[in-house]
Amino acid sequence: MTAGRKTGETPPLAQRRLLLKRGAAGSGALTAAAMGFAALPPVKQAQVAEPRVAQSDAIAAAPPARPHDEPFWFGFIGDTPYSRQEEGSLRQILTAMSAEPLEFVLHVGDIKSRTESCGDDLLSARLDLLDHCPHPLVLTPGDNDWTDCTDTALNWPADRDLRRLERLQWLRLHAYRHPQSLGRRRMSLQQQSRDWPTALQGVTEDRPRLPENLRWRVGSLQFCTLHVVGSNNAPRRAPALEQAWLLRQEANGDWLNGTVELALREKAKGLVIALHANMRFEYGRSDGWERMRQLVIAAAVAFDGPVLLLHGDTHHFRSDLLLHSHGLANLRRVECFGSPFSASWVQIRWEPSLARTGAVAESDPFQVATRALP
Repeated sequence: MTAGRKTGETPPLAQRRLLLKRGAAGSGALTAAAMGFAALPPVKQAQVAEPRVAQSDAIAAAPPARPHDEPFWFGFIGDTPYSRQEEGSLRQILTAMSAEPLEFVLHVGDIKSRTESCGDDLLSARLDLLDHCPHPLVLTPGDNDWTDCTDTALNWPADRDLRRLERLQWLRLHAYRHPQSLGRRRMSLQQQSRDWPTALQGVTEDRPRLPENLRWRVGSLQFCTLHVVGSNNAPRRAPALEQAWLLRQEANGDWLNGTVELALREKAKGLVIALHANMRFEYGRSDGWERMRQLVIAAAVAFDGPVLLLHGDTHHFRSDLLLHSHGLANLRRVECFGSPFSASWVQIRWEPSLARTGAVAESDPFQVATRALP
């Protein structure tokens, strides 16, 4: 990325704005094709078992319908629990959250450590723990949850790469079978796909669709999750992993494009993009996150209002204007706490009266506070 700026935007941002306008034909949408995504062949369907995680007695409800300009709070966690001990800390945090006026809680992935088992029992137990959140809880996958699985003692396919993809299928079937959040008070969500079992493979008709990609709206703020994980966005050494990676990138691009278009069409005042990976924007190098970095930047430019990027992965709390020095002042990044700092969490207040339009306009409608167990 080119450093320095003039009165408006740096040349790269101005070029992206022009690209978006041409690709959208006046609609304000992004186009995945314009950002370099190619059509991909379908993959074979797989047989899937019935889910082993039982649905709780919680009742799903639509996202809160509140006045367009009313502020609200939500909770933000990730990269926890990484041990039995941290399970206890998370239970205490969820109890503490019950006393807070939160609309929902967002968990950006890694519900287990890299060294813990990826077996059904542990994953089921962690999902059950999150399902006891007193507020709706929205989960997006992390790398430890599937791509970094290396268990050899379990009865999985002998090929380690197929083992990883099988774990991803398990998560899709158990954590994303229904278009709603976890939690004792569920919240209805829009999924990128509900075509079962085809969606478990990440393909619906001729376009990739990921059931773990979610979207919802609270008041004047539009939210979406994208399946982008740490560990360089998942390994790609084997053909099956490479194809799964390409499908996921295309689906993520489509989902983000559609979310920006929706936010513009419905006149949202702010946009929140949540994913697991710390995509290392400061490096701007060719890696597994390069396309998604470009798309997030393009989304912030196209939306032309306050954008919040939420992620975990590197377990270091931070809140900053990620690309302010490059002329993009409307993109704020917040990273949550993670293990071993699992006694802390983040609370974010959306204050729409402080929102300003313009990709180079500074505003601070996202008020970030940290909380900790006593």
